[in-house]
Amino acid sequence: MGDWISYKNCNFPTSLTQGNEYYYFGTSGGVVPFQKYSRRWEEPYTTSDGLAGDYVTAVYFDVTTSYLWAAHEAGISYLTPTADRWVNIINSQWRIDRLGADNNSLWAQTIDGAYHRISRLGGGLQPSEYELPSDVTWSSSNYDPLPNFGLYAINTDLQFDMKGVIYDQDFREFPICLFHSTVEKDVYGGAWGLGLITGDDHVKRLNVTQMGPLQNSVSALMLTDDGIWMGNSLPDGNKISNRKGISFLNFSDWTWKYDETYIIPELATELIFDINYGNRRLWVGTDMGLVIYDTAKDQWKRMGMTKGLSDEVVTTIGLEDSLAWIGTPHGLTLISLPGLKTRRVNLNPSKVPVRVQKIAIGNDFVWLATDNGIYSVNKKDHLVRHFDSYGDEIELDELVSGNFSAIAVSDSAVIFSRQNVLVRYLPGFDEWDILQYPQEQEYLTIFDLAIEDGYLWLGTDSGALLIRLSDNYTERYTTVDGLAGNRVYKVITDGEWVWFGTDKGLTKYHWRLYASAH
Repeated sequence: MGDWISYKNCNFPTSLTQGNEYYYFGTSGGVVPFQKYSRRWEEPYTTSDGLAGDYVTAVYFDVTTSYLWAAHEAGISYLTPTADRWVNIINSQWRIDRLGADNNSLWAQTIDGAYHRISRLGGGLQPSEYELPSDVTWSSSNYDPLPNFGLYAINTDLQFDMKGVIYDQDFREFPICLFHSTVEKDVYGGAWGLGLITGDDHVKRLNVTQMGPLQNSVSALMLTDDGIWMGNSLPDGNKISNRKGISFLNFSDWTWKYDETYIIPELATELIFDINYGNRRLWVGTDMGLVIYDTAKDQWKRMGMTKGLSDEVVTTIGLEDSLAWIGTPHGLTLISLPGLKTRRVNLNPSKVPVRVQKIAIGNDFVWLATDNGIYSVNKKDHLVRHFDSYGDEIELDELVSGNFSAIAVSDSAVIFSRQNVLVRYLPGFDEWDILQYPQEQEYLTIFDLAIEDGYLWLGTDSGALLIRLSDNYTERYTTVDGLAGNRVYKVITDGEWVWFGTDKGLTKYHWRLYASAH
């Protein structure tokens, strides 16, 4: 527990229970703990911790055993005080939407209104032969009545009415669906689609905390010292949220910030192909141009073909201190900084458009993965070279069948992927070779690559692969190990940790604990 951590959209709360030190929220993206004494949020429990399902419909903390129970779409699970994984009792037909307990047993209410007993020490649901005991205490849920909210105040950028419907600055409605006030006058709850609520009933003050990425599918990632930015251009595994845009996880306080397409005119599309950050600017490649956010000035700007780009679709972005490299389906555009002057670049004398699918900045060269092989651009004199599917240098105008989609750069190697083949360039020797990896992995689709200290990470359509380059030793990771989803679109290494953007959430893994042991 804790080696794998996943983040999913948790802004649809269903239930709430009080533990010894925590309040636990059941949400659309797992169980979210809130430390009630230090007043801080902690990492959510998800499938990465062994839960069989992430859409948690009911939670219950049993004070008798200190077991934490969670019902979800796959059945019911419990976590004992000393366990390192959740124990799952699988039955997707139960559809539990409330949990409680009397002096003898746990109780579950299913969606059809039936009541079932559960052994306190684990076990399946047993139909009750008797009427529901009168002393059953249920955990807080969406079934509970709501108070009159006329006396309460809320975040300054929100407002709400007496019935508990919250309105954001664009007058979108988010009803409060969960509310509980403790004997100590602490308030806990949630607003459907907006987030989790904490507050103080003494002063009638509520605070909404948004939790998790806007979309569970994460196909664009950018890591900075301050946090990690993410966006998506692919089908989303979160079916209930219609909010789209860019999500940011702030590392200083582990809070989430959203830049929504609905609110920001310059970000008027949900298709985000790439994200990069440099010179206090966030660069976003979309299907409606290049979007640039000046974080210091809090200003957004959009650039398209009328501003000099080769195409309205921006597939990839590479950044230097004074130059931005913008890849599109119709070639390459350079943007000088800070003036944002554009210049289109032809990669071949005949000016035939080349689809640029990935740009990576190396020490001496800028590398381009395209649908016509590999190109390198010397950073000093901008001399262009062209290489085929095997690394052989060819004429700039020559057409090849090599369709490259990912690049990983380190001081000692540059590695490219085409379909399920890895091509390596060794700058110190000016040599190319084909990397071999286990035969059973040969039919994978490779989405992304990352190099860290002699190890190569692959994001594929069947999980993540880790290859030790010294001897090609390979390990494969899937949802069984802790990934949020098996389609791994992005991989970013971060020292001891590695981040994965998947089709079902953002995952980080403490990989160095285990890689160093080999």
